[in-house]
Amino acid sequence: MALGHADVGTALSRTEWQSSGTGAHVIDGQQAGDLIYASTTSALARLAVGGTAGMMLTSNGSIPVWSTSIYVTDNESTAENNLLTFVADAETSTGAHAIEMDGNLHYNPSTGTLTAPVFAGALTGAVTGTASLASTVTVIDSSDASSYIAMFDSATGSLAAKTDAGLTYDASSGMLTATGFTGPLTGVASTATALASARTIGGTSFDGTANIAVALSATATALASARTINGVSFDGTGNITVTAAGSTLSDTVPVSKGGTGATSLADKAVLISQDTGTATVGAVALTTSGQIIIGGSSGPAAATLTEGSNITITNGDGSISIAADAAGTPTAITVADSSNTSASVAFFESATGDLGPKTDSGLTYNAGTGMLTATGFTGPLTGNASGTAATVTGSSQGAITTLAALVTIGAAGATTDIAAGDVTMYNAVNDGNPSISVGSSSAERFVITPTYTSGAQLLDYVKFSTIEASSTANRGKYIFDVDGTDIVTIDDDGIDLASGKAFSINGSDVVGTDTTYSAGTLLDLSGTTFNVDLTESAEAAIANGDYLLFLDGGATGTQSKEAVHDLATLFAGTGLTASSSVIGVDASQTQITEVGTITTGVWQGDAVAQAYIADNSISLDKMAGGTDGNIISYDASGDPVAIATGDDGQVLTSAGAGQPPAFEDAGGGGGLVEYDVWSLSSNATNPSAGTLNTNLIRWNPQINSVSVFEKIGTGMSKDESGNFSFPSTGKWEITLFGATSTAGSEATSTFQVHIINDSVEGTVLPLYTYGPYAISGEQSMMLDITDISTQTVHMYQSLDASITLYGDDKVLYTGMKFKKVGDT
Repeated sequence: MALGHADVGTALSRTEWQSSGTGAHVIDGQQAGDLIYASTTSALARLAVGGTAGMMLTSNGSIPVWSTSIYVTDNESTAENNLLTFVADAETSTGAHAIEMDGNLHYNPSTGTLTAPVFAGALTGAVTGTASLASTVTVIDSSDASSYIAMFDSATGSLAAKTDAGLTYDASSGMLTATGFTGPLTGVASTATALASARTIGGTSFDGTANIAVALSATATALASARTINGVSFDGTGNITVTAAGSTLSDTVPVSKGGTGATSLADKAVLISQDTGTATVGAVALTTSGQIIIGGSSGPAAATLTEGSNITITNGDGSISIAADAAGTPTAITVADSSNTSASVAFFESATGDLGPKTDSGLTYNAGTGMLTATGFTGPLTGNASGTAATVTGSSQGAITTLAALVTIGAAGATTDIAAGDVTMYNAVNDGNPSISVGSSSAERFVITPTYTSGAQLLDYVKFSTIEASSTANRGKYIFDVDGTDIVTIDDDGIDLASGKAFSINGSDVVGTDTTYSAGTLLDLSGTTFNVDLTESAEAAIANGDYLLFLDGGATGTQSKEAVHDLATLFAGTGLTASSSVIGVDASQTQITEVGTITTGVWQGDAVAQAYIADNSISLDKMAGGTDGNIISYDASGDPVAIATGDDGQVLTSAGAGQPPAFEDAGGGGGLVEYDVWSLSSNATNPSAGTLNTNLIRWNPQINSVSVFEKIGTGMSKDESGNFSFPSTGKWEITLFGATSTAGSEATSTFQVHIINDSVEGTVLPLYTYGPYAISGEQSMMLDITDISTQTVHMYQSLDASITLYGDDKVLYTGMKFKKVGDT
């Protein structure tokens, strides 16, 4: 590498190198973007520009190199939450992209914990540690003939799934089998109080509702064929004596005779048969906690269980506890209290073990009604059964107390006995009006109907009626018979007493021939009916000492009278006083808790408590006035405080716990808040070296009279000398770009960004272009602006002779870009 004058091949003296008047300094073979570095303590070298956009300048330990990789150190112990980076703007292609971070995605080297709000996607490989309990499990539709039902110790919570060998389900038949069932049952019951169809036993009909006597043809005195009992023949004609294997019962009883063949057994032992099956029974002692009998080819033996992988066994005195480790198969799942009206029931293919839960479409549960539905149920039923059973096979159903869906009892032509104390029939439904019908059909029947008051369940009256299809007179009449004697007949003509019978009141017969009546005071007579007529009463003013009539004890109480002043005393509640039938309001009212709408007057009491102010009742015009743009918040004491109005573009920022928020300049990371471009609007030929100011304007191109670019944020301010002021402090990316034309001759163009920091000017970003014809270049750097009142920048240019500096009001040729990327 040779460092020389712009005229290639001409060496530079030290004086020329240091002189600012000397032309451009060049390195043989240099290209735009190349870097110069010290390769040794006494030599310089050129580093060619990176071959791929987005490469980074790194060190290989001795010299700088362009690389697409960064150096990473190993950190496995620091207890800190490190944010993870990712490609910005959802980019999916390779290349140079910005990176971003999310405060909710971080990794802790000390614990090895990766934290994020959600993890999505399939999990491959082993998972260690304790997983959160699942709120759902994946079930499959089973066809197994014997599966076990999942059970939990509570309706909700983090619970372990359990099974019991006594509760199984056959998916092929839809049959649920248990030792017994408690609760309403819909389907086929295994027992009932009566047979569906009566059967004949010994010539006597039997329907299961009562015992029957079966006549025997003769009495047996002997067995048809004698039988041998312990070697003694027995035909039933006489008693026999049966002895043990020896001459007396004190002898040892062999296995063949149902004994043990032994005279004594070991303490705390169980009996074990020997190889021959008839030899003396052995005894295996179980004296150690956790011992059980385990079979084998050499015979059963006492042993304890051995722990396997992820299994813990705890032996106790008479108990064994087996538990799965957390890293193994989950022992508990989260069970929610469901309201699903059609939920599938989980069951397992074995009573215990690491099993996948399964379901069957034939076994469902309705959480809304508490109803378990299956094709059938096997096992005794305990408790009440509801619904319609297709077949009842048991002869007696003493435990059935409710038949919710029963529509038929007995059969036509058959006698059905109901053995009971009180028989009740309630229909707790508004306008329910239950009825009892007796007859041959709906067209020929006797009906008793308790009728409710309209829209309620209060009994209004009871109606007795007969319904018959014939037009023959007096069909469906009532005959009241007492002890075999007809007393009263009610037919189409009315009520007819039997001969010699009479109506009585309190034991005295009522003469039925006297039809002469007269109405007294306040009474009217219509035929044989007396009606009370209060309109005949004389009008008078109610005064103290008068009395009023009332019913004492309710609508059916005793007729009574009471003085008006007693009624006033009854009505005088808290804060009121009755005197001489007049109710007055006490002067002091301390117990009034509610008043109506007060339309006039001024409230002069204490402050109204918050509980007595209705929600959504204080409108904006009732609030105290404030400053335009202020926001209401709360201070550390919980008192309301006004947040001062911020400047244009500022955002409301939290100050942390105990402090109200405030309007501040927007921070980085949330998108661009400031971006501005300034460009030379027209060409400049042979401009003098110095600050570029003339025709340097904010870039705002118009295409067909429509603006296609606008600055973001407040933007930069340029004074008459070409100095740019920043709208806010922060980290700013400055991009310098330039384009020139030399009309075919070799020439050098120099562009620089100068910063003025408290009146001191310095170069912070150089850009050099060299060559014939049209050439261009671009360079970027980062500035940390900490004081917008003392820090400004401007663009400096220095061109060789006969160079045209390109500018255009639509195309970016020469100028600067300003982008705020973060806070200072």
